Amino acid sequence: MSQNSTSQSQGSKPYAFEAAKRALKNHLDRIGLKGQVRDGLFSGSYKIGYAIDYDYKVSIIIPNKDHKEDLERCINSILAKSTYKNYEIIIAENNSTEEETFKYYENLKNNHYNIFVLEWKNAFNYSAVNNFAAKHAKGEILLFLNNDTEVINENWLEEMIQYAQRKDVGAVGAKLYYPDDTIQHGGVILGIGAVADHAFRYMNKDSDGYFGRLKIVQNLSAVTGACLMMRKEVFSEVKGFDENYPIAYNDIDLCLKVRDKGYLVVWTPYAELYHYEFQTRGLDDNLEKQERVKKEIELFKRKWGKYLEKGDPYYNPNFTLIKTDFSTNYHYYNDYGNYEDEKYSLEGIYYLRIGNIEESKKCFKKALQLNPKNMDALFCMGSFCLKENKLEEAMNYFNSILENNLLKDNKIQLSCLCNNLGILKIKLGDHEKGVELIKKAFEMNPNYRDAQHNVQQINNQTFDFKITRKLMM
Repeated sequence: MSQNSTSQSQGSKPYAFEAAKRALKNHLDRIGLKGQVRDGLFSGSYKIGYAIDYDYKVSIIIPNKDHKEDLERCINSILAKSTYKNYEIIIAENNSTEEETFKYYENLKNNHYNIFVLEWKNAFNYSAVNNFAAKHAKGEILLFLNNDTEVINENWLEEMIQYAQRKDVGAVGAKLYYPDDTIQHGGVILGIGAVADHAFRYMNKDSDGYFGRLKIVQNLSAVTGACLMMRKEVFSEVKGFDENYPIAYNDIDLCLKVRDKGYLVVWTPYAELYHYEFQTRGLDDNLEKQERVKKEIELFKRKWGKYLEKGDPYYNPNFTLIKTDFSTNYHYYNDYGNYEDEKYSLEGIYYLRIGNIEESKKCFKKALQLNPKNMDALFCMGSFCLKENKLEEAMNYFNSILENNLLKDNKIQLSCLCNNLGILKIKLGDHEKGVELIKKAFEMNPNYRDAQHNVQQINNQTFDFKITRKLMM
């Protein structure tokens, strides 16, 4: 093979990439779309920057109840970072009780001509609150935004508007990260976890994803309502959010209604925000909330069962519906001839996310009965025991991961284990070894928020450590 062959090195024939960009530009010219073709986020990928053909007013709708600090962080990030200026912010106030919240509202209204506060006096219903605010929006484009988000890049609005303006596009979603710089939202895949889940959840912020899907603009079946943009005319056409979904699945339902009308749903990695998920509305951690979630799942399955049965058109049918990493079904066969343990492990992670720890434990224990080497179950059970000061049991779970080399050379996951083992060692009295392990966790993954916090605690000699509850990807 020639040393200069493109099959040997992508960089050896850069003119091939230039030719690809010219071909894409020629295609845009042929179909009458104005835009510039640039290099994408990895070699051999491309980004089309579509011209924004009008100075659209964007109505940013933010439901809010108290949590002044979260709302302030969100709005400050919009005001400080957004290079697109033709927007209004509508805060849909819903039964706040704290005095500082109302003082903040007054400050916003007095100092910003484009920020408005509407009062929704009924009980919280995400769909109803947003429908109410949308009726008062002056913009041609609506952007539904959670109050527990924070804008990262300055041109986030332009990156979404360029798709939302297109007549064939009905909704646009963004790339969202957890505070620990792992993926919170890379689009929504139908069928994962029986209903739907976010693609690539918990993967590292800089991961490419399957064949680069975390770094390319793409069509999907749905995107999260935590940051969802659409033209007001499309929102009206599909009759807005279905108010039978007060909390969950309303965003996916909206996107599927958009798809049913023949529009595309677009996800872009070029609009980036942090999402401090569950920080404002809280966890589904009591029986009433869990029953509500169950009803919404049943409603979604009745309404969209045909989509779930057929499978997501943007997801390979050979891929797992158990995890969000785009791995194949074959990946989950284990030494015991089945992959039922992964089903229970996934359920355990779900209950962990919504705050139902006891139900989570039951699922992880079932997973370990079927497969004593299920690494998610081992790690989470070890973390629960560490939190409860059942130190010997915690050590047994963590040792099982080490002895069976379950994490192999995955530095992201090894850093999670090092962090928790470090806390365990300190609790057992081996302070020196514990500090060494926590610092090692930080060195392996400098973006790891729990390790960052714990190193700071060590430096300040305060030792209020954060236990990582779930392995990151």
